[in-house]
Amino acid sequence: MHVSPSLLITLGCLSSALAAPHPRVHSPDHFWGAYSGGADDEWGLCQNLGPRCGPVLEHRYATYITKNDIDKLANVGVEILRIPTTYASWVKVPGSQLYSGNQTAYLKHIADYAITKYGMHIIVDVHSLPGGINGLTIDEATGHWGWYYNDTAFDYSMQVVNAVISFVQYSGSPQSYTPSSP
Repeated sequence: MHVSPSLLITLGCLSSALAAPHPRVHSPDHFWGAYSGGADDEWGLCQNLGPRCGPVLEHRYATYITKNDIDKLANVGVEILRIPTTYASWVKVPGSQLYSGNQTAYLKHIADYAITKYGMHIIVDVHSLPGGINGLTIDEATGHWGWYYNDTAFDYSMQVVNAVISFVQYSGSPQSYTPSSP
């Protein structure tokens, strides 16, 4: 099989699981089975885990995507990585059950390696907005539609955009990033 050198790979989300098909969707992934408590999205996962949510997710972020994974992707010609994130990776929204922690540190660690060693391009995808925009498990939470006509959610969304722009600008290699949105 010939692999195009411009092949785009989506690396899972810097949210609950960093797993395929999408990390915040109930899947046969061992991590999800072990920790979700039957939840179908990250909101429910964090509700079920309570104060354990942060440590569980921090461990997942630190171990799921590694430099070795980037090496393997580069060896088959991958040049572009799309890394979905949630708004909680960028801002803490009062009342949100999504975990806000060190997601951007893990993103920077993996992206810096991919950029420095292989010249890869990173698409930073913000895959959810405060309040929810489609009610699906891949957004804020199942059944959440609160973004529309909500000035507070819009204001937090603009904070997310500004945080992503700042991350890219101060990354040390802004030319290697493309911000993306839902």
